Amino acid sequence: MKSLHAVLCGLLWAAVFFMGAANGAEVSGRVADAAGKALSGARVFAEPGLGGAVLDTVADANGRFVFPTLPAGQTGVFALAPGYGLGGVHLALGVDDEPQPVTITLHTATSLSGKVIDSKGDPVAGARITRIGLTDADKVGIPLSKLAEFGIAMPQSTSDGSFTVPNLPSGGTIALKVGHPSYAQEGVAGLRAGDAKVRVTLYPGVLVQGEVVSRERGVAVANAGIVIRNAQPPHDTAVTDTGATGSFTIRLKPGLYLYQASGTGSRSPGWERLTVTGETAQQRVRLSVAGTGWIRGEVRDAVTGNPIAGARIVLAANGQPADVVRTSSSGVFRFAAAEGQNTVYLEAAQGFLPPPNGAVTVNVMEGQELELPGMWLAPIPSFKVLVVDGEGNPAPGAILTLLQPAQFGWRSAGPNGWAELHVGTLPSDGKLIGRAEDPRRPLGALFQLTASDAAGAQVQLFELGRVSGTVTNTRGKEIAGAQVGGVFPGVENADNAMLLWRGVSGPEGVFAWDAIVPGVPQRCLATAGTDATGQSINLNLAPGETKDVGRIVIEDAERGVSQLGARFDWEAYPPRCGTVPDKVARAGRRALVMFVTADRAAIALEVVDKIRRETPASNWLLAVVVDGLYNCDSTDTLVLSGTAPGEATTYLLDTEGKVALETFGLPPLRALQSP
Repeated sequence: MKSLHAVLCGLLWAAVFFMGAANGAEVSGRVADAAGKALSGARVFAEPGLGGAVLDTVADANGRFVFPTLPAGQTGVFALAPGYGLGGVHLALGVDDEPQPVTITLHTATSLSGKVIDSKGDPVAGARITRIGLTDADKVGIPLSKLAEFGIAMPQSTSDGSFTVPNLPSGGTIALKVGHPSYAQEGVAGLRAGDAKVRVTLYPGVLVQGEVVSRERGVAVANAGIVIRNAQPPHDTAVTDTGATGSFTIRLKPGLYLYQASGTGSRSPGWERLTVTGETAQQRVRLSVAGTGWIRGEVRDAVTGNPIAGARIVLAANGQPADVVRTSSSGVFRFAAAEGQNTVYLEAAQGFLPPPNGAVTVNVMEGQELELPGMWLAPIPSFKVLVVDGEGNPAPGAILTLLQPAQFGWRSAGPNGWAELHVGTLPSDGKLIGRAEDPRRPLGALFQLTASDAAGAQVQLFELGRVSGTVTNTRGKEIAGAQVGGVFPGVENADNAMLLWRGVSGPEGVFAWDAIVPGVPQRCLATAGTDATGQSINLNLAPGETKDVGRIVIEDAERGVSQLGARFDWEAYPPRCGTVPDKVARAGRRALVMFVTADRAAIALEVVDKIRRETPASNWLLAVVVDGLYNCDSTDTLVLSGTAPGEATTYLLDTEGKVALETFGLPPLRALQSP
């Protein structure tokens, strides 16, 4: 059933269309501006699932609101106030949950505008912006098509194709869904609020005509909701419903889809596959629905007996994927299931080992609730590591970073050289691979741990080596801005490879990395704007060894952007939190500038704080630049707003303000030790 599980990985958002209304939870919170000031009278909305009707309320004088009973499942809660753009949060409400109050932060309002055109470039009138997504740290979908009844007009394109979406948060990252009766729905992501030149191209697609009937008698089912989800990224979802005769029509672009229907007290047994080939202008489909019952169960810690929140539970019916939920804070889950045979799969929860046998098959009867026997998961053990130097002495303060599973952050060894590693999930092969570094000396090591090492393993540090080379195309032209990383021998593609390190080639195509772990077989893998790659010879450096691999040739390489050796005026980015040091305060100081998306800002700030406290970079200028909205809470780190100037996401600057290293994510500690 591995392929079934893979399909279900992308179905959480679509599955929420079919929630039941039982087990209501009270959701309360507060609406405030970016400075924390309460926004009295703000309008607050809740959308319980893609097919749920929108509910509304008004914030009181203190900005507080409450929805007394929202059903279990995925719910969007969002707000709007005069002068402010929409903002909200996405909640996963579990069965019997008592969720904590939420805070909705609203930012000053702006708009987004552009044109809708067809495949020939002609304007399309009457296209509707049916839904927007706020995709920064606080992610939430806003169903504009459902807000008309509350006096909020749904934006439409005019005769020249122009449209404007108002009430957006300034600086926010936006996604749009655009619909039109004569065209297939189109989704556009990665837009910036305030942009006035958005272009959306609509295609006629294929007219899919379908009907929904009862499985038992073949009778047409009116007012059934249909969710159709693209099986390929970005997994765009379309929603429609049947009319009085049980039929529906929708336009879809060619591709592979999964779809499901739900009526009053009935639902499809599972997700059906739909392949839209585009070979014909029309296709017909037929969906059957069956009566529904309920499946309820709970998941607990096999050691402590405590409930496990957030465990992923998958439902399949007749061999077809049907639904996916997560356990509540009380460890409880509940499915609406089609009558007949259903299989419930318990998958690994964060911090727990996969179940030895996580499948239970049951027969569901219409209108009845079935209670499953208790399910148990064993916690993933912590891994203890002793880090020692070349003489075998403990290396206090050593920094450990996990490469597999990849974690953005690090653990520090204590005064006795011991460190404890915790992982939320284990890789499929059960192996943890990481890097250990001395924060004050050019020493490092690569280590591998398995479950048998949990009680204690030793990692010995050795002097780091250095590798360099030049990236060119087949004509010998040096390529700037190529991404170059270290991989184990035999790896041909960087897309899914575990990178031991990663940098960028400079203006003359030259790259260098002086934090190579000795005794580790590897090769340099380079990419430059295309699917083509180039590789160096295999390496296995001795401690302290320096190696130039010569030229790495990439066929059809595209020249990229490199800031290496150039002055980088990072202080010109607009500040979001804190104050940019003046010219006098910046003079003669090195700087570390990290660029992150809004959803990774919090962990980046935590890492930068550790860099300040635990490395020789304590006197460096440290800044995090966030792409998207970020609310300043309590941080001593300077937070700016913007995007990276080149391929890299992390830039180290020398005392003259010039870029000395371009990399991605955490910099090597060796670079922070430079005199």
